[in-house]
Amino acid sequence: MIKSSLALLYGLALMPLIGGCSVPPYDKKKMETFFTSDTYPQSHFVEGRGRQMHFVANETTNDNKPFIVFVHGAPGDWLANAQFLADTDLKNVANIASVDRLGYNKSEKGVWEESLETQAALLRSAIQKMNPKGRIILVGHSFGGPVISRYAMDYPDKVDHLVILAGSVDPELEFTKWFQYIADWKWVRPIIPSALNVTNQEILALKNELEIMLPLWRKITADITVIQGKKDNLVPHENTAFIKQKIPDAKIIYLEGQNHFIPWNEYQLVKDTLLDLTKK
Repeated sequence: MIKSSLALLYGLALMPLIGGCSVPPYDKKKMETFFTSDTYPQSHFVEGRGRQMHFVANETTNDNKPFIVFVHGAPGDWLANAQFLADTDLKNVANIASVDRLGYNKSEKGVWEESLETQAALLRSAIQKMNPKGRIILVGHSFGGPVISRYAMDYPDKVDHLVILAGSVDPELEFTKWFQYIADWKWVRPIIPSALNVTNQEILALKNELEIMLPLWRKITADITVIQGKKDNLVPHENTAFIKQKIPDAKIIYLEGQNHFIPWNEYQLVKDTLLDLTKK
């Protein structure tokens, strides 16, 4: 009884610490208003590595339009990118999809996946299911950044451009905070909301996963655009220097006064960047 009460107190105290600054600033109900019953994207599921992943797409890719795939951060889900999927300008020039990463929403909610290789493999299965004919552009925000980077390492001939929005990719910049260890206690985990628990488990494993990727950066052949805010208090802007060291030709866009939430705060910039890439 005492132990369960302490767990409840720890859980309540840790919720704002783990997720208060990282929960994306969007309302799911509001994001759904971008669609009508006729324009709501279609749901799809793929399986691999013993896991099942859900994603949505505007339509099956049966033409030569570029294929843009959005990968959300931690926490999050496909709705984080709803405005992009509903954007008429983008839909006119590209086929668009957005995934629920493993452990979130309809992708086995609550069952986290530490391996970036596995996450990239499921992303590959989703793209294969859509059978794109045109160029492939992957957009990854925050934790989505290392996921799409791993994809480009493992499938270098299956992607043309990476757009990394405030992505965590440098293992030297990953530091585990004290409350993350407490949140990993087995009697605390059940008290923490599912999405935040998955987030914590992913972040605890991220440094090691990024270290595994260190010798694989040389395998990337895709072009890279990075958009990073200099006032990001979640992902250090020095990650861009790491990318530039590994990929000298990477295009870096610094936003002096911007924080971590680039997909929403800098929607027009991200949209214009994607529109420009579809023309190349």
